[in-house]
Amino acid sequence: MSVFKLIVNSLKHYRGINLSVLAGVALTSAILSGSLVVGDSVKESLRRNADARLSKLSLVLTGGERFVSAELADRVMASDGVDVTVAPLLQVEGTASNRSSGMRVNKVQIVGVD
Repeated sequence: MSVFKLIVNSLKHYRGINLSVLAGVALTSAILSGSLVVGDSVKESLRRNADARLSKLSLVLTGGERFVSAELADRVMASDGVDVTVAPLLQVEGTASNRSSGMRVNKVQIVGVD
């Protein structure tokens, strides 16, 4: 008996199992390919949304727990050779409350922009 005939007989005998494995491999590869495409699409959509929200923002100077003056921001921008407009921004954490209902929300980000 030749090797080719042995392989053909084995494939015929185990055709149900072989078809199941082939279907599983095809399904798995389709799922992985689809998830990669969807993942890239979601990543690109998130990047576009972030770019749209940031607009022309290119540099942010934060002072953490301290306040930074607009003059300091102007000096930093001038030392980098960047010719842009500086917009001072105040960002603090606070508490919001509704006087009529008495409801409160803690750790609210309060942002003040000139």
